[in-house]
Amino acid sequence: MNARGLAVDRAQDGDRTVVALHGALDERFDLIGWGAQLPSPLVIDLGDVDFINSAGMSQWVHFLADAVGRGPVIVRRCSEPMVTLFSMVTDAVSGATVESIQAHYVCARCDREQVIELAIGADVAPPAPGGELSMPERTCAACGGVLQFAGHPERYLAFLRNE
Repeated sequence: MNARGLAVDRAQDGDRTVVALHGALDERFDLIGWGAQLPSPLVIDLGDVDFINSAGMSQWVHFLADAVGRGPVIVRRCSEPMVTLFSMVTDAVSGATVESIQAHYVCARCDREQVIELAIGADVAPPAPGGELSMPERTCAACGGVLQFAGHPERYLAFLRNE
């Protein structure tokens, strides 16, 4: 299904409905109306959401609240625009379980840029009260150098403080 800026895929994985969003999350797609018919439990793959504007933010918050109200929701492969939203808007991931996020890394040796998927809990853990948020280092596949997170962990992972 393609609705101008956003494409969605839907599949079943046992008793779970799995949906993947691709493209721009904005006013051109009625996410709330489309999502109202989705059964739970629900898994949402956000790895290919590459843009979200204020109208899309509002729709996402309402869509997620409605979905969580019907049952368990897992979000996975959360793209950089979605993680940024989660860290800026408290309700943007409220009630859902964040399984994994994507993060932009840069090699300190060869300057290669790479998007790395990180599992919440295994790779990135919510901090202890008063503790710092940090991102793990990775090894560059191209040169063996150290890949470092290309941002501010405290800002990017702020949503983990709200869990």
